[in-house]
Amino acid sequence: TGDKKTTFAVRRTLSTHVQSHVNAFVSEKFLLKEREAEAQLAACKAVEVPDILALLGPKDYWVAEEISSAIDSIGESLETYIGVQPSSAEDDSYREELLRIVSAQGSGPSTGRPEARMYPGIRALVHFVVDQLDAVAGQLKFSICTRMSVHTSFDKKPEGSDDLGRIDLALVAADSTAGHGDPVPESKLAYANMISIVEAKAGTSKGDELNALAQIYRYSRNMYYRQFNRRFVWGITVCGSKARACLLLPDGIFTSASMDLHSSDGRKNFIRLIVLSSADGTFGRHKRMFGSVGTLERIGEVLGSDPELIGTYPSFVSGGAVVLPEFSGGKRVYDTTDSLLAALGREAASNTPRRTHVRLVTTPYAVPAQGLESADKLVVVAADVMAAYIASAERCDVLHRDITTSNMMYTPQEDGNVRGVLMDFEFVQRGNIVTSERPFTGYLPFLCIQDLMSSQELRSILDGCESMLYILSWFGSIGAESSEPGTADYPISLWRKGSMSEVAKAKARCLYSLNAFVTDISLTISADARQKHLRDLVEKLYKTQFQNKGMTRLSQGAAALEPSVHQEVLEDTDDQIKRARAEGRVLPWDHDIGDSTVDPFERRARFAHEISKQLLKIILDAKSEATKRIEATRSAKGKAAEQPGPVEQLSPPEQPTPVEQLEAPEQPVSIELPGGTQDSGNTDDREVVDEPKESVFKKFSRKMHLGSAKQK
Repeated sequence: TGDKKTTFAVRRTLSTHVQSHVNAFVSEKFLLKEREAEAQLAACKAVEVPDILALLGPKDYWVAEEISSAIDSIGESLETYIGVQPSSAEDDSYREELLRIVSAQGSGPSTGRPEARMYPGIRALVHFVVDQLDAVAGQLKFSICTRMSVHTSFDKKPEGSDDLGRIDLALVAADSTAGHGDPVPESKLAYANMISIVEAKAGTSKGDELNALAQIYRYSRNMYYRQFNRRFVWGITVCGSKARACLLLPDGIFTSASMDLHSSDGRKNFIRLIVLSSADGTFGRHKRMFGSVGTLERIGEVLGSDPELIGTYPSFVSGGAVVLPEFSGGKRVYDTTDSLLAALGREAASNTPRRTHVRLVTTPYAVPAQGLESADKLVVVAADVMAAYIASAERCDVLHRDITTSNMMYTPQEDGNVRGVLMDFEFVQRGNIVTSERPFTGYLPFLCIQDLMSSQELRSILDGCESMLYILSWFGSIGAESSEPGTADYPISLWRKGSMSEVAKAKARCLYSLNAFVTDISLTISADARQKHLRDLVEKLYKTQFQNKGMTRLSQGAAALEPSVHQEVLEDTDDQIKRARAEGRVLPWDHDIGDSTVDPFERRARFAHEISKQLLKIILDAKSEATKRIEATRSAKGKAAEQPGPVEQLSPPEQPTPVEQLEAPEQPVSIELPGGTQDSGNTDDREVVDEPKESVFKKFSRKMHLGSAKQK
């Protein structure tokens, strides 16, 4: 239908003039992605392959007969069930849902969108097959690897989506204890845990089928993004009574022949699809890999001679192309797209670029940093991770770009200390880059402002250093569990709420000045003896990166200065540079950057090497002091164990002296983020997901020495 085509988002009735403008922008973005998917779909030249289901299920020939027998048995049960009278009201309702999709007999609701009336019937058909498969499972020689279920949410936007797409139905792995009449206990509807997507259309025309295929192809992008272990993605389209299985590769689409659900043969083929999918342990999925062979080998070659860095990054041990259990003419068969599509014929394989499945073995085996029991060990791990991060960027030309708690791990040492490990080199970029693309993973509180705002400015080592500042601040203030009592009103808690642009503004307010950072962040970290060192560290890191004395005020803070203030600061800076030249003093690093460059992130990125060197020295010095405290604690425990008896009661730590309240601005600070406007128009409404669950270290004193956050 071309340009006349509309989407659900565009068709919605909008109540106000403001909503119409906001949603018009979002809908335009959504429509653009939909058209892009259709264009890619046309370029891929979707190929119909009658026996595409041959790719599914166990490949051992001796179970083929068992599978065929199970399919025949379930088919007979289905034909019998839809042909008999129900024995109860509940059974009658379930049978009506089935008849609605497998024949024209089901009455069903008369209201709602036509395709929405198809959802319960599709779910009933899938659940019927799964229940029957459970019943005969004990008699089969092959195992049921995945018990399918249709998620209870219909026509919803899944968690982890980067557009407004609302999928009709999703197949997920379900609990084997739930019957077809019982709700299945599940998590949220999310692309991360989907097995397959079902797209329904009430019409049966060629246009309806292409439209359904274009939608499911667009949704597959998010499944590939959210499931890094996907080799390929399966989907199902149901247009009227005609169903198709779809194999969605990154650069190719293959569909099965049409399965008419109103005929017994068509229903049997659909049963075959569900049974084979249940018997396939991978269904296009494999264990997630971390990084590429080339990246890990490069890092190992360059950093392997540095004893200070050994064990702080994953080292490549072995790996290579995966060999399939089958043999062809006595030769090994490698897991490539060629071998995958061999069963579909030469034409299918020739239309798809050749890809090879590779697996890696790396060392060391590390555990998440959330398991650390003290702030000192957290500092040690952070220092090791920062050292590996900066060294890989400076010496290997590999920018990690995903510094977050899930990639900040550690290995316990024999002396009771720990060794930090930087994991997961999947999103690396070579050298300093200019890009608006952000890592698709990442927890909002730890993403740097440049990534949150999709800035077009130069990316550098400082982005990861900024993320580490956020991690240390978050663990010291909120804690890894993100649910510590009394922290809901902390300004830092806003780092996990709202859209990406809103989180970026919340961070910029905290980083605006030293006064703002101390008040909003460092004072929420306990000042007792066990955490005061962490508070001191985050303040030093902040001052070095965002208020560096080697740079002018134009390069400080987290947002461009307002025009009136910018002119005043520019004049002061010019006078400062002139006096420094006249007196022979060292000039600020940024003295020769033109005044047209107003973004402080861009100005600092030009001196990323100098600033990161200072940051690394600060955190390594903190690691040295933390190591001494860890050794002293271990020694004290050893002596106490050797001399049992009454232990002298330690006196409570002295109350810290009141901290002088820094002068706050009279008016609320208006933050203007990179891009020149106070709101960049970023409409990303992604929810915060995958919050850390374990405790990083026990939160000690939560008292605020200057009163509650509200009073401040």
